[in-house]
Amino acid sequence: MDYLLYWKTFWSENGGRPPASRDWYTDRKWLWEKAARGDRFWVVITAPKKAPGQWRLLERLEVAKSDSSVRRSGRKYRIVGSAKRSRVFDFAEGQGDVAPVLRRLDFSTGRRLTLAGSAIGRSIRNPRRLTPEDARELEDFASRL
Repeated sequence: MDYLLYWKTFWSENGGRPPASRDWYTDRKWLWEKAARGDRFWVVITAPKKAPGQWRLLERLEVAKSDSSVRRSGRKYRIVGSAKRSRVFDFAEGQGDVAPVLRRLDFSTGRRLTLAGSAIGRSIRNPRRLTPEDARELEDFASRL
């Protein structure tokens, strides 16, 4: 399965630095329980302040396993990402806005995003399951980074 995840607190937690590990920390027990080896989390963030209303693809995290021992995070669950198969993208000025791609995604619900700019965040607060076609759209965007 592929999921779209929004790291809302990325800029305040990381200060703009790439993630130090290939792990995903969450309080969502259902996501932790469903995460299976080989699943992929496509993580998006808002763009830097120089590009208001834009979005960036931060990483593609491929799940290695769920782990009940949470380290250093204030969250309850840890999903370990594969160091070899996961990838952090250059999300600085060189990356274009991923919002047009996000607005083309159908998601497993068949409901596309209708909001634009920074308001997209309200629609993706919860992880959203992607269709195989959605995953290909993101793969295509990522292949150009």
